[in-house]
Amino acid sequence: MVDIAQDIADLIGAPDLMPDTPQQEVDNVIEVSAPELAEWLAVKPATISALWRDGRVVRTGNRGGHKNTAHMYDLKASVRTFCGVQMGKSHGTKLDQAKAEKALADARKASVQADAEEGKYVLAKDVEDTWTEFAVRLRAAVLAIPGRVGVSVKLDRKAHNALETECQNALEEIAHAAAIRE
Repeated sequence: MVDIAQDIADLIGAPDLMPDTPQQEVDNVIEVSAPELAEWLAVKPATISALWRDGRVVRTGNRGGHKNTAHMYDLKASVRTFCGVQMGKSHGTKLDQAKAEKALADARKASVQADAEEGKYVLAKDVEDTWTEFAVRLRAAVLAIPGRVGVSVKLDRKAHNALETECQNALEEIAHAAAIRE
C-alpha cells in the first residue's frame, strides 16, 4: 500500500512519503496506453480522449509511431495535470487558463452590472446624453442674451450685433478648447 502511495506522490511531484526510498528521476517519461492511464486516474478508458481534448492529460504520440496505432500518454505529466485540475490548480493548460479567464471576466461583468443597477456607476451613454443636453441648453441661453439685453436696455442695431458677435465668439472658443482636449 505504501509503495502505491509513494508512486502517486512521485508522479504528481509530491515530497517523498518514505525518505529511505530512492527518488525516481523526474525527467524520465513513462508512456502508458489509454486503458492503463484510465486505471491510474480511476476513469473509464473512453474518457481519456475527452480528457486529452480538454488538455487534462498529456499525449506523447502513438505506439510504434504509426498513425493507426493506439495513442500513448505521459503518465507522470497526465497525473500531475489531471490532479491539478481536479484540485482547482491548473498546471498551465491553455484550455483551463482560457476557462479561468472567461469565468473571471464574466464575474467582473456581473459585478459591474450589479453596481450599475445599484447606482454606483453611471453608463457612459447617460453621461454623454446629459452633457449634450446641457451644452445645447447653454448654447441656446448664451445666444439668447443679445435679444434679451437688447429689449431690456433698448440697444441699437449696432450694439445688438456687437453683443451677438461676442457671444458667438465665446461659444466658438469653448468649442475649440473642447476639440483640443479630445
